[in-house]
Amino acid sequence: MSHINPAAAAAREHAREANGQFGCQQHSTPDVAPAEGPLTAGELDLAADHAEQALLWSSVDEDGVPFDQLGYDPAPQVREYLRTELSDFCVKHADLVREARERSNFSDSSFEEQFGHDYVLTAMRHGAGFWDRESLKQGGLGVRLTEAVQQHSRLEYADLYEEDGEILLDRN
Repeated sequence: MSHINPAAAAAREHAREANGQFGCQQHSTPDVAPAEGPLTAGELDLAADHAEQALLWSSVDEDGVPFDQLGYDPAPQVREYLRTELSDFCVKHADLVREARERSNFSDSSFEEQFGHDYVLTAMRHGAGFWDRESLKQGGLGVRLTEAVQQHSRLEYADLYEEDGEILLDRN
């Protein structure tokens, strides 16, 4: 079980009061219909599911235990945040995403599944992600995607934590 630092819990509660239950301010970008980007709504949902999985297995609590091994479900807001961030990214960088889709050659997963994982790993600078994907190396596409993700995403500064049996995301 994850232990919450009382000072951190007080700070999070203050953030919730100021910014809502999710503990972060909502995106200032307007909602964009998934159809405007290179992924359909269903594909975006699949990418967000896999982004959430990557976030949980690649992040650890203060005891060093990966969040996917704690036995708690993420709060719905975590997935909603990831879906919104992915949607915004796909619309803003549609040409890069389309080119990546055309070059993808994953035998064990779909483009959307791998895109969700690579997005999180790249955003959180885990040492793997778009830049090291062989199919994206030609023409520097993986590097361009990496730069775009790292400029777009705020996940690098996010903090997962468990509270009341749910995994929450605190964007600092």
